[in-house]
Amino acid sequence: MKRLSSRTIIFFTVFIDLLGFGVIIPILPALNHIFMPRQPGVGAAVLMTAFSALQMLFSPFWGRVSDRYGRRPILLLSLFGSTASYVIFMLAPSFAVLLASRVFAGLFGANITAAQAYIADVTTEKERTAGMGLIGMAFGLGFVFGPILGGAATRLGAWIHPGLMPNAAPGAIAAAICGANLLWAIVALPESLPSERRGRVRIRHFASTREAVATLFHPSLGPLIFLLFLVTFAFSNLEVSFSLYAVRVLHIGIEGVYRIFAFIGLVMAFAQGYLVRRLIRYVPESILMVAGAAVLALGLALVTARAGAVYVLLPMAIVAVGQGLCLPSILSLVSRGAGTQTQGNVLGTSQAAASLARIVGPACGGILFDWGPAWPFRAAAALMTLAVGWGIFSRRRLIAHAATPARPTHERKEELRTAG
Repeated sequence: MKRLSSRTIIFFTVFIDLLGFGVIIPILPALNHIFMPRQPGVGAAVLMTAFSALQMLFSPFWGRVSDRYGRRPILLLSLFGSTASYVIFMLAPSFAVLLASRVFAGLFGANITAAQAYIADVTTEKERTAGMGLIGMAFGLGFVFGPILGGAATRLGAWIHPGLMPNAAPGAIAAAICGANLLWAIVALPESLPSERRGRVRIRHFASTREAVATLFHPSLGPLIFLLFLVTFAFSNLEVSFSLYAVRVLHIGIEGVYRIFAFIGLVMAFAQGYLVRRLIRYVPESILMVAGAAVLALGLALVTARAGAVYVLLPMAIVAVGQGLCLPSILSLVSRGAGTQTQGNVLGTSQAAASLARIVGPACGGILFDWGPAWPFRAAAALMTLAVGWGIFSRRRLIAHAATPARPTHERKEELRTAG
C-alpha cells in the first residue's frame, strides 16, 4: 500500500481532532442548563471564553517550542492534552470540572499552530496557500460531522442508560476519537523540521512576549495578522448571532441551525480544499485575500436582506466562500513572511490573534443582537468593508517589505551588538 504523504496525515490529524471538538460543542448549552440553570448564557460564555483565552495565551509559546524541538512532539503533546480534556469532560459532575476540561483543552490547544507550521515546513512557497487551505478544509469537515456524531452519541447514551449525564457519551466518543488520533500520529507522523533548520531560542525565552510583540510590529506581518483578527472577529460574531437570529426571527429549530452550519462547513471545505487550489494557479494570494474579504462583506450584508430559512442559504454560502478564500491566503502570506526558524512563533502569534477575535467577536455579536437582530450582521459587514481597504494596505506593505523576513529577537540583538 502506498505510504500516505505528510500533508495527508496532517489533514486527517486536524480533521479527527476537530471531529472530537465538534462532538462536544453542541451539547454545551444543554449542560449549562443542568449545571447553571439560573445563568446558562453566562455559563456558555465562560466555557467558550476560557478555551479561547488559554489558547490565545499559549499558542505563541507552543509555536516557539516547536521551532526549537520540532513539530511532531508538540502535535503529540497537544493530542494527549485534548484526549485528557475530553476524559475530564466525560466525567464532569459539576460546572467547575466542566470548566477545568475546557481550560485544559485550551492550555494544550497547540495542534493548529503546530499543524500550520508543519505545512509550512513541507510545502514550497507556491504550494503554501493550497496547504493552508487543506487545514481549513479539515476544520470545515470536522465541524460538519462532529455535531452529527455528537447528536448520535447523546441519543445512544440516553437509550443505553436513561439516567446518564448528557456529557458522558459525547465525551467518551470525543476521547476515543482523539486517543485513536494520538496513537495513529505516534505511528505514522514523521518530523517535518530537520535539526539544522531549528531555532536556537533559549528555554527562558519560550514564555517571553518579546517575539510575539516583534511579530505584531513587523512592517508586513503586523498588518496581515490584524486582517486575520478582523476576518475571524466577523465570522465568530456570525456564529453566535446567527443562532440567535435563526431561532428568534426565522423561527428555525436547533436542528435546523445545525443543518445550516453543516452547510456552511461543507461550502467552506469546498472553498478551502478545492477552489483555492485552482484559483491560486492564476491569482496571487494577496489578491485572493482582498477578494475573499470583499465576498465575506457581501455575504454578511445579505444575511438579513430577506427573512426565511431558504433565503439565508445563499448569503451563508457567500460568507463561507469569502472566508474560505481569505483565511488560507492570509496564513500563507504570514508563513512566507516568517523566517525559516520562526514559523512556529509567527503562526502561533497569528493563532493568538484569532483566538482573541473568538473571545471578542461573540461578545460583541450578543450585545449588538440585543439592540436589534440585524445589527450584528450589518456591523460585521461594515467592518469587513473596512477590512477590504486594510487588505489593500497590507498588500502594499507586503510588496514594499518583501525582502524583510521575521527573525528571532536574539539574532537581531546579536547583530546590533556586533555592529556596535
